[in-house]
Amino acid sequence: MTLWYRHIHPTLSNAYYQYALDEIYHIESQDTLRLNQAKEVFYTLDNNRKADQYSIDLTSTMHIYKDFSKNGAQLWKEIRDKTQDKAIYAIFWTNDTFGRRALAESLQLRATLLQEKVAFVYLSEYTLNEDVWLENIVKSNAPGLHVKLDKEQNDFFAEDWRISRVPHSVFVDARGKYIDRNAPLPADREGWEALWAKMAR
Repeated sequence: MTLWYRHIHPTLSNAYYQYALDEIYHIESQDTLRLNQAKEVFYTLDNNRKADQYSIDLTSTMHIYKDFSKNGAQLWKEIRDKTQDKAIYAIFWTNDTFGRRALAESLQLRATLLQEKVAFVYLSEYTLNEDVWLENIVKSNAPGLHVKLDKEQNDFFAEDWRISRVPHSVFVDARGKYIDRNAPLPADREGWEALWAKMAR
């Protein structure tokens, strides 16, 4: 990226294009730094294997978490404990256009909600490669708790949340009661209006 930036930037005569390229380079550099920092934690120095458990703050608002020692029910309890008595909006996503779009669109939804009352949680399908998972998280810049699942945990959520398509969302109140096991996706404005009306009854 740096070589490309240094090669292209001097050839741009339009100040607007120079500014746009500077912004792209800045964002990409930040993403690369955060991604490298995260990867360093996942590999032990002695055997170069990824850890089975970790909890890392990528930024002040982005957290990544994995614990393959817990079953699905235990992990869900741990997630609820980590959200500190907030309501939870959780998105189960996969590495495809729709999943990555849900990550990106969650930023706009988060801006419309009371952030001190609603925690965003993102659970990736277990088959997603960890490096790709990390890259998607960093590039999405989606604040919240990002959780990596193993197969047993994945199957627990698929059954408990009755997932029939992905991405899939659920909304849980601060006491852990399901408000909607098939909650609207972030960009579904009509669905959110209906959900608010349901909660106001």
